[in-house]
Amino acid sequence: MMDNSTTTVAFSFHPRGSLVRHAVFRSSQSETLQAFQRLLKKRRYADLRHMHFDWWMFPADMNSRRHEFIPRTQEDVDELKADPEWLSGYRCGVRIVAQAWGWDVDAASLLPDCEAHDQVWDGWDIRLVKILRSLWLFEQEDYFRSMYKFAAHLHHGVKRGRPFSYGAETYDVFSLRLPRRAHDDQCSLESACQPTD
Repeated sequence: MMDNSTTTVAFSFHPRGSLVRHAVFRSSQSETLQAFQRLLKKRRYADLRHMHFDWWMFPADMNSRRHEFIPRTQEDVDELKADPEWLSGYRCGVRIVAQAWGWDVDAASLLPDCEAHDQVWDGWDIRLVKILRSLWLFEQEDYFRSMYKFAAHLHHGVKRGRPFSYGAETYDVFSLRLPRRAHDDQCSLESACQPTD
C-alpha cells in the first residue's frame, strides 16, 4: 500500500516545447566536462556533486524545468547517439559523476578507499534516477547495467529499502530493462510508464 504523502512518478513523454539544437547540447556538455575534469584533477568531488548539469549531460524523457533539453522522439535520441563526440562526452560524464559517488562504472564496483577520498553517495536520488533513465533511453547497456547495480547497492544499503525519491515523488528505476524497444510492457518515448504501488 502506498503512503498518501508520496506519489510514484510515471516516466512520460513530454510534448511541450522542442529539443534544443544539437550544437547547444554539445557546447553545454563540453563546458561541463571541462569543469568536471578540473575538479576531478583536484579531487574536489563534493564541488562536482553540487554542480548543476543533469539536463544536458544526461538527457531523459522526464519532466524538467529545463524542458528544452528533454528528448521527445526517437529521432531526438538517434540524432544525439549518432554524434560520436557527443556520445563519448556523455559516457565520460557518467564515469566522472559515478567516480564522485565512489563507483567505478567500467568495473561495476565500488572504488577502493572511496570514503577516505570523499567519493561518496550524497543522497541526491533524482540525479541517479536521471542518469539511469538517460542510459536506458540512449540504450547504453554496459553503463546502464553498472549504474543499475550501483542503485541496487544503495537501495539495499544506505537507503535500507526505501525508494528513490525527490520531494514527495518516488521513482521506480528497477522496472527499466534493456533492450528497451524489445519490451512491449515498458515505457517508451511515446507512452507513459504506469505508477507502481
